[in-house]
Amino acid sequence: HSRNIDYALSLGAHRAIAYDREDFRVAAGPVDCVIDLVGGETHLRSHDILGPGGRLVWLIAQPFEAGAADTGITVRQANVHDNPETLARVVELAGEGILKPQVSQILPLEEAATAHRLLEAGENSRGRIVLVP
Repeated sequence: HSRNIDYALSLGAHRAIAYDREDFRVAAGPVDCVIDLVGGETHLRSHDILGPGGRLVWLIAQPFEAGAADTGITVRQANVHDNPETLARVVELAGEGILKPQVSQILPLEEAATAHRLLEAGENSRGRIVLVP
């Protein structure tokens, strides 16, 4: 989204594309790998931008294989598993300041319904909402 361009660049992106203003298939294609964290229409368009032999990794979308084999494209779902060792390492990296969690809002636990409404409405595009007792 265009409001996140400066943020993406500050994280070290060489180029950021405002998908609400520019067709990423035209702006960036063809590419070797797409990591799709959005799903829906973005997922379908992501397949279009891959070159022969490309990889499409998705987190939240409907799987599709149609046409992938013809172009040598590999389509895989990223599986997220709970792992105490990994979580401990993530906490360690956050404590060292290497990982910097993005928190958009901190709300009291009593406002959990408000937090849920914000997420459903898509009003929390960056960071996480943290509920505190």
